[in-house]
Amino acid sequence: MEADFTENKLKYYQFPGYTSYLLSYYRQVASGILTGVKEGLTSHYDLIKSMGSIQDKCEIIRLNVLKCQNHFKIFTVYNPPQNFPNFDLLIISNETVVLGDFNVHSSRWGNKNTNIAGKEIEDMPATNIAGKEIEDMLNRNSLELIHINEDQATYLH
Repeated sequence: MEADFTENKLKYYQFPGYTSYLLSYYRQVASGILTGVKEGLTSHYDLIKSMGSIQDKCEIIRLNVLKCQNHFKIFTVYNPPQNFPNFDLLIISNETVVLGDFNVHSSRWGNKNTNIAGKEIEDMPATNIAGKEIEDMLNRNSLELIHINEDQATYLH
């Protein structure tokens, strides 16, 4: 997830049995995405969105993973605090996993306040297809967990 890594730093860390994919941090104190795929699985890394210089600072990568002739899309997201994310780039189906550090706060899942990113997630089902898919995914799956490092509410569906 939020890696704060560069290719240079990665060479000092070994993850035996995994192929590492890295989106290096972009001139921020905290950014970058590190994802590992178990060796033996066929996978392909796609950069969907990097921080760059545009207003939305969200980072998104997609891994296409093939296991036993089943194709899965795994989106890994890093959304910096106070960013207004645009999640329209997430194309979600039944074979999709979305994970990451969203820095999302919403009273809907137990936080004391709702931030910009939380409002975006809450409004997604009404505004775009990806939002409808995320809402359906949250309602359909038996377990969804958003974990916060601090002693704040955790959403368990």
